[in-house]
Amino acid sequence: LDVVRGRGLPDHEPLRRAAPPVRVAGEPDAHLNLMPVDDAAELIVKLVEAPPSGLVDTYHVVHERDVAVTELRQAFERLFRIRSELVDRRAPAGAPVLPMAGFAPYLRHRRRYDDSRVRQVLGSRPAPRVVDADYLLAGLRAGAPAVGAAP
Repeated sequence: LDVVRGRGLPDHEPLRRAAPPVRVAGEPDAHLNLMPVDDAAELIVKLVEAPPSGLVDTYHVVHERDVAVTELRQAFERLFRIRSELVDRRAPAGAPVLPMAGFAPYLRHRRRYDDSRVRQVLGSRPAPRVVDADYLLAGLRAGAPAVGAAP
């Protein structure tokens, strides 16, 4: 896995196209809110430094753009040089589906978090780093800096 994570597999496109796709239980319209940790930490520090509105303040620190599960799938396809497809959990009998018990629920995720309190306290924020397939792929490769990360 370290070899794959570090450089990806050699690209044997004809073999990849001929191989059956890796079937993963999920939904193509699902999405996740992924945010670079240093961006989240910066916002959290600013919120801690803001005057409290009462005894308890609750904030949802989120990226302004959700990442589609299809973008996650594309990053894994590029990293592992495979084809994949999202399938319903109830795949036909005998059809192999990749069991990802711990991560599978996220591949059906459609939750949105209300960050209006963060915006109310901090006002407008600079445009965040884009979290897309390229960013995810850079983060999955060992030793590779994330796209847009400070040196």
